[in-house]
Parts: sequence; C-alpha cells; structure tokens
Amino acid sequence: MEPYSQGDLDRLCSLYAVINAVRLITEECEVNRIDQSQKLFNFLLSILEDKGLLGVVLTKGAAQPLLSTLLREARAWLIHELGIRMSYTKPFHRFPNTPAKAVRTTIADHLLSKRATAIVRLTFPYDHWTVIAASQERLFALSDSNGLPHITHRNWATATGLISKRYRISPTSIFLIKSELGPL
Repeated sequence: MEPYSQGDLDRLCSLYAVINAVRLITEECEVNRIDQSQKLFNFLLSILEDKGLLGVVLTKGAAQPLLSTLLREARAWLIHELGIRMSYTKPFHRFPNTPAKAVRTTIADHLLSKRATAIVRLTFPYDHWTVIAASQERLFALSDSNGLPHITHRNWATATGLISKRYRISPTSIFLIKSELGPL
C-alpha cells in the first residue's frame, strides 16, 4: 500500500504518520478508501485548529505529546466512525537511553502481530515522524510521507553520541499501534 505523502506544506509529517498508520492497521476496512482517509485528515486538522496548534505544527512540527493527542483523537474517530478499536503504547517513554538493539527487537516483535505498526520519530539528520510498516532481517520498511522507503538497521542508532549513523530514532517517541477489527 502506497503511503499518503506530504505536499508543499511541510511539517505535517505527524498528521500523515497517524493517517498512514491507521491505514496499515485497518487494511481490510473501508478506512483505506480515499474518502475515509480524507475525513480522518480533516478531523485531525480541525483538532489542531481547535486547540490553536495548527500554526505551531506548520512552522515548528509536532513533539511527542502532540502525536499522543493525535493518536488519542484518531482512536476516538475510529470507534465512532468505523467501530474499530485501536490501541497504542509508548514502551520507552521514560527511557531515552534505550539501546538500538532493544528498540529493534521490541518493534520487530510488535510487528509480528496482525494489524500492527509503529510510529517513530527520527531526530537526525532532520526531525521527522514516520511509520514502520514491516520489520525485515536487515531493515525496517517504512510507510513514509516523505518518500523514505526503509531504514537499514546498520544505519540508525538511538544514542545522541553516535553521529556516524545516518539516522537517529528517539526511543521516547516510539508508538506501537494495533487494531482489532470486529464488533465492539
């Protein structure tokens, strides 16, 4: 499934990450129709506007608490609009120094579940939210709004001191997401 991508307005990667993650965890459902995705997009934009945060997101991007808010709102929207339960956890929320191997193992194990995905925040070389769609032997396959297809395991780290790595993933900004289809 091709991810939705950002247009000329930048800094909406958090919004696109939530929508692309929802599309992945509801693959067999009507949320993958463009009209449902558009409804979710409009709903999340209205949440940002109602909270007075749209301008901030468009100029500075979104930090981890705002992504939590977007996921919480998307969860409520999914239940109300489609009767789908979505859950998410932040396994390293209080552990910024988690080693990359532990992050990789946790994400890979989570993705073994049906209708599961992960949203992660890349903090180097730029600040960007992306969706891990699958874990393979040597890489994470992405559903990324900026066209990044994958991140090889040898090219990312979690520690701020490892500047030799191409990417840095923030352990405190990892969301493991899954859904359960069927009646509530």
